[in-house]
Order: sequence, then C-alpha cells, then structure tokens
Amino acid sequence: MSEELPSPKKQELPNQELIDALRSHGPEDPTTKAMLGLWAHATERELNESTESTSRIEMNIRRGRLFFAAGYIDEAYESLSAAATQADNEGKRELYDSIMAEMDQMDTMLG
Repeated sequence: MSEELPSPKKQELPNQELIDALRSHGPEDPTTKAMLGLWAHATERELNESTESTSRIEMNIRRGRLFFAAGYIDEAYESLSAAATQADNEGKRELYDSIMAEMDQMDTMLG
C-alpha cells in the first residue's frame, strides 16, 4: 500500500466558521482559541479511531491546511513542516514527498 498525502475530503476540509474566526480575530482571540481547541479535540478523536500509524502526521497536515485556508501562512508551514519531519523520521518517504509537494503547491499559489 502506498503512503500518499490524503486528499482533503469534504468532511476533512476545515470548518468555514473556524476559518472565518481565524481571519477576523486571529488564533489568540479567546473565542477563536476555544474553537481551535474543539476542532483539534474532534480531529484527534477521529484520527485516534484510525488504525493508521500516521494519525499524528495527518493531524499536523489538517492543521496546516486549516491555517493556510485562514491566511496564516507561517503557522501553516510550521504544521506541515512538523508533519514532513514526522513522516521522514518514520521512514514514510512517499508521505514525506507528498507533504513537500503540497508545501510547494502552496508556494506557487502565493506567487
């Protein structure tokens, strides 16, 4: 089985309400921070139910996508870099390459 970066399915896409809160108020706003906490908890619970050993990597990928969608580029790259490092450390080369390709695609989108 090849290990590729999972494409975002509809249910994996970041919550639009959370993205809007991040854009409007930033991640340090108490309400937004609470929303981020709830999102992280729900996502972690979902991933912990998975039998895949890549759940921590997937969490960082999703967090990176969330921050990128909200315009927090540094935070997005930080999360995706952590995911890439985890994949590399675990010898998941295809997953690592997929994450790096997604980061390159983000660079292209930013111009």
